[in-house]
Formats: sequence, structure tokens, C-alpha cells
Amino acid sequence: MEVFCPKCSFTIKLKDINISKNICFCQNCNDKFNLFNAIYKKKKHNINEMLKNPPKGIFIKNKNEKLIIKILLFDKEVLPLYFFIIIPIIPIIGFIGSFIIYRNINVLIEWLIFLIPGIIFFILFLFKIFGKIDFIFNKNMYIFTGIGIIGKKKIINWDYIKKIYEVDLPYDKDDIKNYLYIEEHITHIIKLHYISKLKIEYLIYVLKYLLNYKLLDIIKQKYVA
Repeated sequence: MEVFCPKCSFTIKLKDINISKNICFCQNCNDKFNLFNAIYKKKKHNINEMLKNPPKGIFIKNKNEKLIIKILLFDKEVLPLYFFIIIPIIPIIGFIGSFIIYRNINVLIEWLIFLIPGIIFFILFLFKIFGKIDFIFNKNMYIFTGIGIIGKKKIINWDYIKKIYEVDLPYDKDDIKNYLYIEEHITHIIKLHYISKLKIEYLIYVLKYLLNYKLLDIIKQKYVA
């Protein structure tokens, strides 16, 4: 019978089990717990069901010997943001209108002051509404962040990952920023504060579960129907 951490679902190695004292130690979350709880409280049960039935906004699929975990950043709570998109559009329209109507360099410079921050905010709104984060397990494991095919990719050597965990850092008294830390030979930091808490919890659980397997084993397994 395999032993799993009741906190992070990590597989406990035999050398970290003290049967005489009925104690286990998890190297992933650096926590000790009762052996009875480890065996009966948190096994790999339901993980396949979790992968087949992710929360809304998360899609998991096997395609061409790839496992893809796609997370859409859009959530219902950001619906009001649609109304605010018009704010950064105003200087863009003003700049174009001034160029067409006046063709005056001084007027264009005045609008340019508002145009640059307007474009920045507009891109941020687009990312929040249409953005995604893909965790792709292929010959390498890589994380893609962006809109459609436009974005940035971070390659990670999955088989050398030591630990995966989330860190919540206070941005101000009313705002918490979430980060995913992946410790390899270096520590990769992925921003998660665009994602809802439910999606973050699901993602962390699935990644920690997959951490028990080598990359080649992950892409060969069938996780979805």
C-alpha cells in the first residue's frame, strides 16, 4: 500500500516513514503527520475524476502525446470590467481622430501623453478577459502565458523538479498576490493573481499529484475520456 501526504498528496518515500512511532515526513511540504491519516485520509482516489471534471474555466486534454492543462483567466467577477474597457479606448480614439481631423503635431503630442497608458491598460484588460495559462507536458514541460498564440513560454525540466507550492504575498491591506513556485535547479515563479482561488487550488493539487510521475509517464497516461 502506498502512502500519501494528507496535505499535498505527495507520495511518501519509505525512508521517511517511521512505523514504530507511527509518523511520516513529507519532503514536498516539510510536514510531519500520523501514518494512519496518510493512508486513510488522502490517497490517489478521485484524481482521475478530478482530471475529467475540472472547474469551469479549466480544460484538460490529451492530444498528440501531450497533456495540456488550459486555464482561462476570465471569471464571472470580472464581467464589470467590460464596461471599463471604454476608458482606455478613449485616448486611442482621440489620437486617431486628431490625426485625421487636425493633422497637427502639437495636438498629436497632447493626445500621445494619454495614449501610452491607455494602450497599456487596454492590453491588461484584454489579458484579464481573454488571457490563458497553459501547462503543457510534452518532450519538455512548459508554461505558456498569453492570448491565443501571442505570449511568452517558460520551459521547465519536469523530471528535476524538487517542490511545487503556492505563495500568497500581500500587495496592500486589501489585496493578495498569488504566485506559483516551482523549484528545479532554479526557482521558477509564475504569477497566479489573475486566476480565481478555486482554479489555483485545483491547479496546485493536480500539479503536485503529477509530480509523483516522470514526464514520459505523464504524457502516456490517458487522463480524459
